[in-house]
Amino acid sequence: MSNKIRTGFAAGYNLYATIRQPTTGYIWNTSSQAFEACAAASITDYDIALTDSGMGYYLGDFPSAIANDTYDIQVYERVGAAPSTDDVPFGGPTSYTWNGSSLTAAPSPGSPGTALTCKDMIDEIQLRIGRPDADTHGNEIVDMTWCTRVLNEAQRVIVQTVPGLSCLHFSNRSTFDTTGTYQYTITDLTYGDSTTDRGVCRVTDVWYLDGNQSRQLTFKPRDEFDSEHPDPTHSSESFGRPSQWTMRNNTTIDTWPYCSSGYWDKDMRFDGDFYPKEFTTDVTGASDISMSDEGLILYGVWKAWQVIASGNPALAGEVRSAKRAWSNPDPRAGEDVGWLEKFGRRHEIMIGWDSNLYG
Repeated sequence: MSNKIRTGFAAGYNLYATIRQPTTGYIWNTSSQAFEACAAASITDYDIALTDSGMGYYLGDFPSAIANDTYDIQVYERVGAAPSTDDVPFGGPTSYTWNGSSLTAAPSPGSPGTALTCKDMIDEIQLRIGRPDADTHGNEIVDMTWCTRVLNEAQRVIVQTVPGLSCLHFSNRSTFDTTGTYQYTITDLTYGDSTTDRGVCRVTDVWYLDGNQSRQLTFKPRDEFDSEHPDPTHSSESFGRPSQWTMRNNTTIDTWPYCSSGYWDKDMRFDGDFYPKEFTTDVTGASDISMSDEGLILYGVWKAWQVIASGNPALAGEVRSAKRAWSNPDPRAGEDVGWLEKFGRRHEIMIGWDSNLYG
Protein backbone atom coordinates (compact mmCIF):
# COMPACT_ATOMS: atom_id res chain seq x y z
CA MET A 1 0.00 0.00 0.00
CA SER A 2 1.47 3.32 -1.13
CA ASN A 3 3.05 5.76 1.32
CA LYS A 4 1.85 4.00 4.47
CA ILE A 5 5.31 4.11 6.09
CA ARG A 6 6.19 7.66 7.09
CA THR A 7 9.09 9.15 9.02
CA GLY A 8 10.87 12.45 9.43
CA PHE A 9 14.61 12.99 9.07
CA ALA A 10 17.09 15.49 7.66
CA ALA A 11 16.55 15.95 3.92
CA GLY A 12 18.70 14.25 1.32
CA TYR A 13 19.52 10.95 3.03
CA ASN A 14 19.19 7.42 1.67
CA LEU A 15 16.78 5.74 4.06
CA TYR A 16 14.98 2.43 4.06
CA ALA A 17 12.76 0.47 6.44
CA THR A 18 12.52 -3.14 7.53
CA ILE A 19 9.49 -4.93 8.97
CA ARG A 20 9.67 -7.61 11.65
CA GLN A 21 7.27 -9.84 13.49
CA PRO A 22 7.74 -8.96 17.19
CA THR A 23 6.58 -12.42 18.26
CA THR A 24 9.28 -14.26 16.31
CA GLY A 25 11.85 -11.64 15.34
CA TYR A 26 11.44 -12.74 11.71
CA ILE A 27 12.00 -10.10 9.03
CA TRP A 28 9.97 -9.48 5.85
CA ASN A 29 11.69 -10.60 2.64
CA THR A 30 10.52 -8.38 -0.21
CA SER A 31 11.57 -10.97 -2.80
CA SER A 32 9.95 -14.08 -1.35
CA GLN A 33 7.05 -12.06 0.11
CA ALA A 34 7.34 -13.89 3.42
CA PHE A 35 8.80 -13.50 6.90
CA GLU A 36 12.01 -15.41 7.63
CA ALA A 37 14.88 -15.58 10.10
CA CYS A 38 17.22 -12.68 9.42
CA ALA A 39 20.33 -13.68 7.47
CA ALA A 40 23.18 -11.35 6.53
CA ALA A 41 23.39 -12.95 3.08
CA SER A 42 19.84 -11.83 2.30
CA ILE A 43 20.06 -8.30 3.65
CA THR A 44 19.44 -6.73 0.24
CA ASP A 45 16.05 -8.47 0.17
CA TYR A 46 14.80 -6.87 3.39
CA ASP A 47 14.81 -3.15 2.60
CA ILE A 48 11.78 -1.04 1.74
CA ALA A 49 12.98 2.17 0.12
CA LEU A 50 11.91 5.47 1.67
CA THR A 51 11.69 8.52 -0.58
CA ASP A 52 12.14 12.10 0.59
CA SER A 53 8.97 13.86 -0.53
CA GLY A 54 10.37 17.23 0.51
CA MET A 55 11.87 18.85 3.62
CA GLY A 56 12.82 15.49 5.13
CA TYR A 57 9.38 13.85 5.05
CA TYR A 58 10.08 10.28 3.92
CA LEU A 59 7.47 7.90 2.52
CA GLY A 60 7.54 4.17 1.81
CA ASP A 61 5.10 1.45 0.78
CA PHE A 62 3.81 -1.15 3.21
CA PRO A 63 3.56 -4.59 1.53
CA SER A 64 -0.08 -5.47 0.90
CA ALA A 65 0.76 -9.18 1.21
CA ILE A 66 1.42 -8.83 4.94
CA ALA A 67 -1.45 -10.07 7.12
CA ASN A 68 -3.24 -7.83 9.60
CA ASP A 69 -1.26 -7.80 12.85
CA THR A 70 1.24 -5.76 14.88
CA TYR A 71 4.74 -5.31 13.45
CA ASP A 72 7.99 -3.53 14.29
CA ILE A 73 9.26 -1.07 11.68
CA GLN A 74 12.93 -0.06 11.84
CA VAL A 75 14.42 2.77 9.75
CA TYR A 76 18.06 2.69 8.60
CA GLU A 77 20.40 5.04 6.78
CA ARG A 78 22.01 3.30 3.82
CA VAL A 79 25.71 4.14 3.90
CA GLY A 80 26.70 2.38 0.66
CA ALA A 81 25.23 1.60 -2.72
CA ALA A 82 23.12 -1.23 -1.27
CA PRO A 83 21.82 -2.19 2.18
CA SER A 84 24.46 -3.77 4.41
CA THR A 85 25.07 -4.80 8.00
CA ASP A 86 27.01 -1.55 8.46
CA ASP A 87 23.91 0.59 7.95
CA VAL A 88 22.92 2.75 10.90
CA PRO A 89 19.50 2.19 12.55
CA PHE A 90 17.71 5.20 14.02
CA GLY A 91 16.62 4.53 17.59
CA GLY A 92 14.64 1.42 18.39
CA PRO A 93 11.95 -0.17 16.24
CA THR A 94 8.47 1.35 16.41
CA SER A 95 5.47 -0.94 16.77
CA TYR A 96 2.52 -0.44 14.42
CA THR A 97 -0.75 -2.27 13.91
CA TRP A 98 -1.63 -3.01 10.27
CA ASN A 99 -5.32 -3.40 9.42
CA GLY A 100 -4.96 -4.01 5.70
CA SER A 101 -5.18 -0.37 4.69
CA SER A 102 -3.44 1.76 7.32
CA LEU A 103 -0.83 1.71 10.07
CA THR A 104 -1.54 2.94 13.60
CA ALA A 105 0.90 3.16 16.48
CA ALA A 106 0.59 0.12 18.74
CA PRO A 107 0.48 0.57 22.53
CA SER A 108 3.94 0.01 23.95
CA PRO A 109 4.68 -2.19 26.94
CA GLY A 110 5.07 -0.14 30.09
CA SER A 111 2.50 2.50 29.18
CA PRO A 112 0.97 4.33 32.18
CA GLY A 113 -1.44 2.10 34.06
CA THR A 114 -0.13 -1.13 32.54
CA ALA A 115 2.76 -2.09 34.81
CA LEU A 116 4.30 -5.34 33.63
CA THR A 117 5.53 -8.17 35.78
CA CYS A 118 9.13 -9.26 35.60
CA LYS A 119 8.02 -12.28 33.56
CA ASP A 120 6.17 -10.02 31.09
CA MET A 121 9.31 -7.93 30.59
CA ILE A 122 11.51 -10.99 30.14
CA ASP A 123 9.12 -12.34 27.50
CA GLU A 124 9.22 -8.99 25.69
CA ILE A 125 13.04 -8.84 25.75
CA GLN A 126 13.29 -12.33 24.30
CA LEU A 127 10.72 -11.52 21.61
CA ARG A 128 12.49 -8.35 20.52
CA ILE A 129 15.79 -10.15 20.03
CA GLY A 130 14.13 -13.00 18.17
CA ARG A 131 14.56 -15.59 20.95
CA PRO A 132 10.98 -16.11 22.18
CA ASP A 133 11.72 -19.70 23.18
CA ALA A 134 15.00 -18.95 24.97
CA ASP A 135 13.92 -20.66 28.19
CA THR A 136 13.17 -23.95 26.45
CA HIS A 137 16.78 -24.26 25.27
CA GLY A 138 19.28 -25.32 27.87
CA ASN A 139 22.15 -23.49 26.17
CA GLU A 140 20.56 -20.03 25.78
CA ILE A 141 22.39 -17.21 27.56
CA VAL A 142 19.42 -14.83 27.62
CA ASP A 143 17.25 -17.10 29.73
CA MET A 144 15.00 -16.07 32.61
CA THR A 145 17.79 -16.03 35.20
CA TRP A 146 20.02 -13.85 33.03
CA CYS A 147 17.19 -11.46 32.15
CA THR A 148 16.17 -11.12 35.81
CA ARG A 149 19.71 -10.11 36.74
CA VAL A 150 19.85 -7.56 33.90
CA LEU A 151 16.47 -6.06 34.86
CA ASN A 152 17.75 -5.55 38.41
CA GLU A 153 20.85 -3.91 36.98
CA ALA A 154 18.65 -1.61 34.89
CA GLN A 155 16.62 -0.55 37.93
CA ARG A 156 19.77 0.47 39.77
CA VAL A 157 21.07 2.43 36.78
CA ILE A 158 17.79 4.36 36.52
CA VAL A 159 17.78 5.30 40.21
CA GLN A 160 21.46 6.29 40.16
CA THR A 161 20.94 8.43 37.04
CA VAL A 162 17.60 10.07 37.91
CA PRO A 163 17.66 11.27 41.54
CA GLY A 164 14.66 12.09 43.68
CA LEU A 165 12.06 9.75 42.19
CA SER A 166 8.95 10.31 44.27
CA CYS A 167 8.04 6.62 44.16
CA LEU A 168 11.31 5.79 45.96
CA HIS A 169 11.53 8.70 48.40
CA PHE A 170 11.92 8.13 52.12
CA SER A 171 11.88 10.42 55.13
CA ASN A 172 13.15 8.54 58.18
CA ARG A 173 12.34 10.44 61.36
CA SER A 174 11.54 7.75 63.91
CA THR A 175 14.74 5.72 64.23
CA PHE A 176 17.44 8.13 65.42
CA ASP A 177 17.92 10.68 68.15
CA THR A 178 20.78 12.91 69.20
CA THR A 179 21.63 11.30 72.54
CA GLY A 180 25.37 10.75 72.93
CA THR A 181 26.25 10.42 69.26
CA TYR A 182 27.27 12.36 66.19
CA GLN A 183 27.47 9.42 63.77
CA TYR A 184 24.62 7.44 62.17
CA THR A 185 24.91 4.22 60.18
CA ILE A 186 23.36 4.48 56.72
CA THR A 187 22.21 0.86 56.65
CA ASP A 188 20.08 1.60 59.71
CA LEU A 189 18.00 3.91 57.52
CA THR A 190 16.47 0.79 56.01
CA TYR A 191 14.65 -0.04 59.24
CA GLY A 192 11.50 1.37 60.75
CA ASP A 193 10.20 3.30 57.74
CA SER A 194 9.16 2.68 54.15
CA THR A 195 12.72 1.68 53.27
CA THR A 196 12.41 -1.76 54.87
CA ASP A 197 14.25 -4.36 52.76
CA ARG A 198 15.60 -1.66 50.43
CA GLY A 199 19.11 -0.33 50.13
CA VAL A 200 19.61 3.43 50.43
CA CYS A 201 20.72 4.96 47.14
CA ARG A 202 21.44 8.49 48.38
CA VAL A 203 20.75 10.78 51.32
CA THR A 204 19.74 14.28 50.23
CA ASP A 205 18.83 16.13 53.44
CA VAL A 206 19.47 15.84 57.18
CA TRP A 207 17.34 17.63 59.79
CA TYR A 208 17.56 18.24 63.53
CA LEU A 209 13.99 18.17 64.89
CA ASP A 210 12.94 20.19 67.93
CA GLY A 211 9.72 22.09 67.25
CA ASN A 212 10.38 25.67 66.19
CA GLN A 213 14.07 25.11 66.93
CA SER A 214 14.32 22.56 64.11
CA ARG A 215 16.98 23.16 61.48
CA GLN A 216 18.18 21.68 58.23
CA LEU A 217 21.85 20.76 58.42
CA THR A 218 24.30 22.05 55.81
CA PHE A 219 26.13 19.40 53.79
CA LYS A 220 29.94 19.54 53.77
CA PRO A 221 32.18 17.44 51.51
CA ARG A 222 34.02 14.87 53.59
CA ASP A 223 37.51 16.35 53.13
CA GLU A 224 36.27 19.81 54.11
CA PHE A 225 34.34 18.41 57.07
CA ASP A 226 37.38 16.47 58.33
CA SER A 227 39.65 19.47 57.87
CA GLU A 228 37.39 21.70 59.94
CA HIS A 229 36.44 19.08 62.53
CA PRO A 230 39.25 16.51 62.89
CA ASP A 231 38.12 15.46 66.40
CA PRO A 232 34.44 16.43 66.78
CA THR A 233 33.96 14.88 70.24
CA HIS A 234 36.98 16.57 71.85
CA SER A 235 36.19 18.82 74.80
CA SER A 236 37.77 21.77 72.99
CA GLU A 237 34.96 21.66 70.42
CA SER A 238 31.89 23.83 70.93
CA PHE A 239 29.03 21.41 71.57
CA GLY A 240 25.47 22.39 70.69
CA ARG A 241 22.76 21.66 68.15
CA PRO A 242 23.96 19.91 64.95
CA SER A 243 24.38 22.25 61.97
CA GLN A 244 26.54 20.34 59.44
CA TRP A 245 26.69 16.83 58.03
CA THR A 246 28.78 14.70 55.71
CA MET A 247 28.66 11.17 54.31
CA ARG A 248 31.57 8.84 54.94
CA ASN A 249 32.21 6.10 52.34
CA ASN A 250 28.48 5.48 51.91
CA THR A 251 28.66 3.93 55.37
CA THR A 252 27.89 6.60 57.96
CA ILE A 253 26.51 10.11 58.24
CA ASP A 254 28.56 12.31 60.57
CA THR A 255 27.14 15.50 62.09
CA TRP A 256 28.68 18.53 63.79
CA PRO A 257 28.73 19.87 66.41
CA TYR A 258 28.38 17.02 68.84
CA CYS A 259 25.14 17.53 70.74
CA SER A 260 25.50 18.97 74.20
CA SER A 261 23.37 17.18 76.79
CA GLY A 262 20.79 19.96 76.71
CA TYR A 263 19.94 18.93 73.14
CA TRP A 264 19.83 15.18 73.71
CA ASP A 265 16.74 13.06 73.15
CA LYS A 266 15.79 15.02 70.04
CA ASP A 267 14.99 13.34 66.72
CA MET A 268 17.08 13.42 63.56
CA ARG A 269 15.40 13.20 60.16
CA PHE A 270 17.06 11.77 57.06
CA ASP A 271 15.55 12.29 53.60
CA GLY A 272 16.63 10.52 50.44
CA ASP A 273 15.76 7.77 48.03
CA PHE A 274 16.24 4.05 48.08
CA TYR A 275 16.77 1.35 45.51
CA PRO A 276 13.70 -0.48 44.22
CA LYS A 277 13.03 -3.96 45.46
CA GLU A 278 14.90 -6.45 43.33
CA PHE A 279 13.17 -8.90 41.07
CA THR A 280 13.62 -12.54 41.99
CA THR A 281 13.34 -15.68 39.93
CA ASP A 282 9.68 -16.06 40.91
CA VAL A 283 9.32 -13.17 38.39
CA THR A 284 5.79 -12.22 39.46
CA GLY A 285 6.52 -8.74 40.83
CA ALA A 286 6.37 -5.40 39.03
CA SER A 287 8.97 -2.65 39.32
CA ASP A 288 8.74 -0.06 42.10
CA ILE A 289 9.82 2.59 39.57
CA SER A 290 6.69 4.11 38.08
CA MET A 291 6.39 4.10 34.28
CA SER A 292 9.73 2.35 33.82
CA ASP A 293 8.73 -0.88 32.06
CA GLU A 294 9.71 0.19 28.55
CA GLY A 295 13.06 1.46 29.79
CA LEU A 296 13.80 -1.77 31.62
CA ILE A 297 12.95 -3.72 28.48
CA LEU A 298 15.15 -1.51 26.28
CA TYR A 299 18.08 -1.94 28.67
CA GLY A 300 17.56 -5.70 28.58
CA VAL A 301 17.42 -5.73 24.77
CA TRP A 302 20.66 -3.75 24.57
CA LYS A 303 22.47 -6.06 26.98
CA ALA A 304 21.09 -9.11 25.20
CA TRP A 305 22.38 -7.92 21.82
CA GLN A 306 25.77 -7.25 23.39
CA VAL A 307 25.98 -10.87 24.49
CA ILE A 308 24.61 -12.29 21.24
CA ALA A 309 26.86 -10.08 19.09
CA SER A 310 30.03 -11.02 20.96
CA GLY A 311 32.40 -12.27 18.28
CA ASN A 312 29.87 -11.53 15.51
CA PRO A 313 30.63 -8.12 13.92
CA ALA A 314 27.62 -8.47 11.62
CA LEU A 315 25.37 -7.70 14.60
CA ALA A 316 27.18 -4.54 15.67
CA GLY A 317 24.38 -2.44 14.18
CA GLU A 318 21.81 -4.14 16.40
CA VAL A 319 23.91 -3.33 19.46
CA ARG A 320 24.26 0.33 18.46
CA SER A 321 20.56 0.67 17.74
CA ALA A 322 19.56 -0.94 21.03
CA LYS A 323 22.01 1.22 22.97
CA ARG A 324 20.63 4.43 21.45
CA ALA A 325 17.06 3.38 22.14
CA TRP A 326 17.96 2.95 25.82
CA SER A 327 20.26 5.97 26.23
CA ASN A 328 21.45 8.49 23.66
CA PRO A 329 22.48 11.64 25.55
CA ASP A 330 24.25 13.24 22.57
CA PRO A 331 22.09 12.42 19.51
CA ARG A 332 23.41 13.04 16.04
CA ALA A 333 21.48 15.01 13.44
CA GLY A 334 18.11 13.38 12.87
CA GLU A 335 18.33 11.23 16.02
CA ASP A 336 16.44 11.58 19.27
CA VAL A 337 17.62 11.15 22.82
CA GLY A 338 17.09 7.74 24.37
CA TRP A 339 14.48 6.50 26.82
CA LEU A 340 16.64 7.28 29.87
CA GLU A 341 17.01 10.94 28.92
CA LYS A 342 13.28 11.27 28.21
CA PHE A 343 12.46 9.63 31.54
CA GLY A 344 14.75 12.05 33.36
CA ARG A 345 13.21 15.06 31.62
CA ARG A 346 9.69 13.89 32.42
CA HIS A 347 10.69 13.50 36.06
CA GLU A 348 12.07 17.06 36.11
CA ILE A 349 8.79 18.35 34.70
CA MET A 350 6.82 16.45 37.34
CA ILE A 351 8.97 17.99 40.08
CA GLY A 352 8.20 21.38 38.55
CA TRP A 353 4.47 20.74 38.66
CA ASP A 354 4.63 19.40 42.22
CA SER A 355 6.52 22.53 43.28
CA ASN A 356 4.12 24.80 41.39
CA LEU A 357 7.01 26.16 39.34
CA TYR A 358 4.72 26.56 36.34
CA GLY A 359 2.13 28.70 38.10
